[in-house]
Amino acid sequence: MHKRARGRGVAKALLNTVIADAAERGRGSVALEVDADSPTGADGLYTSMGWKTSYITQSWHKDVNVFAS
Repeated sequence: MHKRARGRGVAKALLNTVIADAAERGRGSVALEVDADSPTGADGLYTSMGWKTSYITQSWHKDVNVFAS
């Protein structure tokens, strides 16, 4: 999210919309994956809304040069 939008309730409104949509579709839960190293402090938003960490994983990434000759 753009830093000018932070603190204005945009993320919370989006999450509430997703939760409401899931409930309307008969879903019993909503899952969210978060970068634990995020500098935005998003995890504070999620915990304030009652989200709980279910498990932690590690992701490994490697960039590849697709234009190599």
